[in-house]
Amino acid sequence: MVSGNETTKNKGYDSQYYIAAVVEYHPNLGSNPLQSMQNNLPIYEDIIHHASQYDVDILVFPEAGLTGVTLPDNRKEIKTFLTEIPSPESNTIPCFTQYCSTVLNKLSCAARLHHMYVVVNLPEIEYCKREDDDSCPEDLANYYNTNVVFNRDGRIVARYRKFNLFGELGFNHTSASELCTFDTDFGVRFGMFICFDILFQDPAARLIRETGVKDIIFSTAWFSEIPLLTADSVQAGWAYTNDVNLIAASYNAPSMGGGGSGIYAGRDGPLVMFMPDRPGTQIILSRVLKRQYNNCNIQSKKCSIDSNYQTFMSDNLVLPYGKEKSSPNINRPSDLRSV
Repeated sequence: MVSGNETTKNKGYDSQYYIAAVVEYHPNLGSNPLQSMQNNLPIYEDIIHHASQYDVDILVFPEAGLTGVTLPDNRKEIKTFLTEIPSPESNTIPCFTQYCSTVLNKLSCAARLHHMYVVVNLPEIEYCKREDDDSCPEDLANYYNTNVVFNRDGRIVARYRKFNLFGELGFNHTSASELCTFDTDFGVRFGMFICFDILFQDPAARLIRETGVKDIIFSTAWFSEIPLLTADSVQAGWAYTNDVNLIAASYNAPSMGGGGSGIYAGRDGPLVMFMPDRPGTQIILSRVLKRQYNNCNIQSKKCSIDSNYQTFMSDNLVLPYGKEKSSPNINRPSDLRSV
């Protein structure tokens, strides 16, 4: 089991709910995955900043948002944009660590600056030795599709490596699935898996059964297929069947059937969900009832960034890409935290 623990209680620890946000993200693609990562990293930092205006406790980005989904199969080509990710047990804060990559450094600093948990998907490299590991590849490294979680201090508190790869011929999966959980300072323990994992018992069903977690982080680059594999129906159905809170963030590529994000409250149904009909980035927020409480006034809302990433649709909150737009129908940030 891969886990992280928080020992300091946040002001939201005794609250009946927490505020979650997911990013349905339409990437700014470059000529290669490394260029794409350089393009998208500052946008991620901006989104973290804007989400902080809503007092968000945990913000989840999708699978492949930084690099795009079109990754080479050749391992030599892949290696140029992979990131070493320290284990949670190392208690690393990349914001203060020189040996960490630029992407880890900047995301850690953003999480720390804006005081929120941030979940990001990255292509990871872990070096290995054949004398220690018989399964170590010839190039002496494993390549993983990995989610990393930063806490409010920018510390890495969880790391999950995708087990059920969908194609992804240049990547490895772990020899056994990881049951990844992490604790938060607002009193919620989360489990986590990635995309295709949701359709399998291992690790998704095992995670629920063996750890008892009731709140799940789900980063995905989902491409919907009718009749039974549309993103919103899979997410809502899985959350309902297992009666858990599901926090689902998807890669946005509607021309290929890609997209579909939401926040679901188990058998109480979706709190908020979004299926795209055009390219664009959506930031979807909701108050989520902690599972130990029986009732709570739940409020959801959605903010959006247009397809050119120019304007954050909210009260007087503007990205530095274009002129301000605002909606009188969207409540101010403090309204999400009010009871």
